[in-house]
Amino acid sequence: MKAPDSIYPDFSSASFKAAPHEHYAALRRAAPVHEVRLRNGSRAWFVMRYDDAVAVLSNPVFAKDPS
Repeated sequence: MKAPDSIYPDFSSASFKAAPHEHYAALRRAAPVHEVRLRNGSRAWFVMRYDDAVAVLSNPVFAKDPS
């Protein structure tokens, strides 16, 4: 599995659904954080590694809900 071509991985694609572990591994190799598009079109950040996710979620600088 090669690194993703897009900063917006398609989690709903047939290839992703057929081999999610391979896609997640490729994403982790490419970078620890990826910008993604949600179904409603908003942008979000997909944090790949557990320790990074804990750091982000416990830091008040990062908005969990911008409203």
